[in-house]
Amino acid sequence: MENSERILSAAGCDLAAALIDLLPSRAGLVQITPEYLAYLRRWTSARSALLISDEVLSFRLGYTGAFGESSIKPDITAFGKIIGGGLPIGAVAGGSDVMKVFAPLGKRPHVAHSGTFTANPMTMVAGLAAMAAMTKDEFRRINQVGDDARRVLADAFRSAGVTGAVTGTGSLFRIFIGAGKISSYTDAHLASRHSATLGDVIRHMRDRGGLISQVGLGAISTPMTPTDIGMLAARRPARGGPQIPCEKRGRSR
Repeated sequence: MENSERILSAAGCDLAAALIDLLPSRAGLVQITPEYLAYLRRWTSARSALLISDEVLSFRLGYTGAFGESSIKPDITAFGKIIGGGLPIGAVAGGSDVMKVFAPLGKRPHVAHSGTFTANPMTMVAGLAAMAAMTKDEFRRINQVGDDARRVLADAFRSAGVTGAVTGTGSLFRIFIGAGKISSYTDAHLASRHSATLGDVIRHMRDRGGLISQVGLGAISTPMTPTDIGMLAARRPARGGPQIPCEKRGRSR
């Protein structure tokens, strides 16, 4: 928090808002700590600045989103992805004191707002279907499946003698090759040195029916079952498949 205090204090009261992602993908899906979040809320409130939550990815963490279990609430939240059922969409929500700048109450709003996909019929139908399917029970189930996925993958690394890490929470996970622990953006960046090997792993998983992103990010969806999770860590054939840097080798290929 010392670095944040230094950077924020340099801006002082000129800072209108601070935006935070509680589970930033580019920082390795390392979850923001409650202590840091509380600090940021205190800092912004003391200076009448807004706290903005980026939940474009992390809204899928729970029925009430990434902030749902926290006593701390953002002033504005940005949404995307899941609320459109996979189709292009973006949404902004907040308290009436903040959102009133968009309201055309008898005159032009303070802030004009429009968008190519605003009220797009296909997106609205897909989004409604997705939200209806995501009940509290379903969130609990896919989050449990996510726990299982992270455990199975971590166990696979250990049993194979591979230096690797699995991060994430809820229904999201990310795998790293060549790094034993990921706790910061720096760790995630340094692990990118093994991107070629990770690419081999991802292609091997794809060939076996598992599709994750090119950076090793995976997401659990409602059709998935424990059988699908078992497939993630299935042993590769004796010949072929990706070459993974192992602790015994001490280097990557």
